[in-house]
Amino acid sequence: MKFAEIPINVGVIVFTAFLIVPILSSPVLAQDGRHNTDIKDELVDLSPYEEYNVRMIPSSLVKMDTNDNPYVLIVDKEKQELYVYKFDGNYHKIKTYECTTGSIPGNKQKNGDLKTPEGVYFFTQVLDSEQLVRLYGKGEALQFGIRAFDMDYPNGIDRIYKKKGYDIWLHATDRPERIGQPYDTKGCVAINNRDMEEITSLISLNKTPIIISKEIEYVTANQLESYSKRILNFIENWKISWEQRNFEEYESSYSPNFMSDDKNLHLWIDYKKQVLNQYKWIDVDISNMRIYQSDEYIVVEYHQSFRSGIYRDEGTKRLYIVENEGRLLIISESWTDAN
Repeated sequence: MKFAEIPINVGVIVFTAFLIVPILSSPVLAQDGRHNTDIKDELVDLSPYEEYNVRMIPSSLVKMDTNDNPYVLIVDKEKQELYVYKFDGNYHKIKTYECTTGSIPGNKQKNGDLKTPEGVYFFTQVLDSEQLVRLYGKGEALQFGIRAFDMDYPNGIDRIYKKKGYDIWLHATDRPERIGQPYDTKGCVAINNRDMEEITSLISLNKTPIIISKEIEYVTANQLESYSKRILNFIENWKISWEQRNFEEYESSYSPNFMSDDKNLHLWIDYKKQVLNQYKWIDVDISNMRIYQSDEYIVVEYHQSFRSGIYRDEGTKRLYIVENEGRLLIISESWTDAN
């Protein structure tokens, strides 16, 4: 999903070269092998950044929020590079890392096709070197280096598109020469051990996205703002139809191909009618919204508080949105309760 309707002047970005080498602390891993999602910024000194207040921003970073995890990883398959960006009210490029991706070009479609998927993914678990050795043996585990982060491929929209495969990771390697060899994995994204040590401190499971693109498109902050307003208006209208139980309008916000919790659109709307008609009133509050996009879809993630006369909950909602004939439509959604 590109900014094709907006003319883009992509110039060469010139920035000041800093001579100070970043000083990085060791990452913290929970005892169960999963990354400690409470790691704070003080564990890693990332200044100086590679580029402060970037003028040309990856188009995938439509909207970010300062109250949640501020880091995003972006992979450019054409350049075989991984970038770390941070948002604190402005976008900053933290650092560029060499990487290598799947040995066959293109977007992953099935198990064993040796392609790296393209899209917006989140890290679901982390495996350290000891766990990798237990799972694969010492010799085989060398290809994964000190650590591997599992991505949520195939995600909800991948499954709708019948994409297959598993164990798509961001992992390190004990063979650093591989990183200088483009397209040298079976579908994962690989970086060297030293770079993995740095990046680990920035990753919060189920919060930090990794956005994988064939080639990154760059736009201005004004272009991003214009595009995000369109998505925000769509979300607001969808929310109002939900609160008002205007089911005709509510259903029109969804793709005919919608699937969530094993429910197609027909079952989803029937379920919503059954539940929502029990309430005299409904209030839905949305905050801390983040919007990311790939070539095929948009991901909108936010904190949601739902209130009614007899029921309330709060947690994280994640919407997958596609565009069809100029219309934005929700094709999948997921919910994680805060409790």
